[in-house]
Amino acid sequence: MTEDINDLLDIAIQCPQVGGMSVYQARGLLPIYLRSEYEEFFERCFPDSPIEERSERENLLVKESSFEKVKIYPNPASESIIISHNNNCRGVIKVIDSLGRLCLTKNISDSNIEIQLDLQKGLYFLSINWDDGHLDREHLVVQ
Repeated sequence: MTEDINDLLDIAIQCPQVGGMSVYQARGLLPIYLRSEYEEFFERCFPDSPIEERSERENLLVKESSFEKVKIYPNPASESIIISHNNNCRGVIKVIDSLGRLCLTKNISDSNIEIQLDLQKGLYFLSINWDDGHLDREHLVVQ
């Protein structure tokens, strides 16, 4: 049962533009407590409007960053990472494991911030949602 839920979560966190209708179906089949836990992630990452409308709108919820790329080091990491950026806004970083589980959430306000990692070895995905609507994604290997 737990494996089935993890499989659904793996599908549900994908972008509907890539995963298609199966993403929406997986989200609908997730237990309520998981849907509410990941609801902010779903909404922030994937606007509800149809793809055609999104390309016509000027203010997209998710935009490709025009800032200098966020630097995360060391990578691979073991105990901590440093996030360096030149963005003049605040953001929220979310660390998600390879099964799609949210492992860490932290607010970012400084241009250089150190984050202590209490994570098992493996591959993680970092998503930084900036207050101005930009989204940066990176991967992290924890040794």
